[in-house]
Amino acid sequence: MGGNPSKKRVIVLDDELEMRIFISNLLNANGFKTIDLADARLAMQLARQRHPALIILNAMMASGEGVQIYGRFKRDRQLKEIPMLLLSTIDCRTLFFYRKRLHQTSNFRLPQPDAYLRKPLEGEELLALVHRLAYNRRSVGAGIQLKGV
Repeated sequence: MGGNPSKKRVIVLDDELEMRIFISNLLNANGFKTIDLADARLAMQLARQRHPALIILNAMMASGEGVQIYGRFKRDRQLKEIPMLLLSTIDCRTLFFYRKRLHQTSNFRLPQPDAYLRKPLEGEELLALVHRLAYNRRSVGAGIQLKGV
C-alpha cells in the first residue's frame, strides 16, 4: 500500500515509546497512516493541520495530564469532533471520577470518550475499534455512563 493517499491518518499520543511503536506498527500494517507523538501541544498542532480520522491517547500519561489533554481536545472548536480512543490501565469510571475530584472547580464537563480500552491491549480488539471509529466517525463507546464528568 506504499504511498496510498486514501489511508486514514491516526495520531497516537502516548509517552510510552513501546506502546507507540506497537500501535503504530499494528495500524500501519493494516492500512492506516500513523503519526506517533509524546508531545500534546505538537499533537494538537498536527491535528489542526492534518485532520486525522482518529486520535489515540494514553489517558494515564506519566505527566498525569492524559485526561487534561483529552479535555483540551474536546474544548477546542476545531478538534472536538475528531473521534478519540482513550487507553488506560484503570477502568474509565475510576479515571474520570478521579479527574472530577481533582478538578472540582472546572465548569467544563468532559464528554464520554468515543471509545476506551484498558491495557494490556489486544491487537485484534484495538484494530477493530480503530476501524469502526476511523470509518464510521460516530461514537462506539463502551456503554459506560459518565454522569457528572
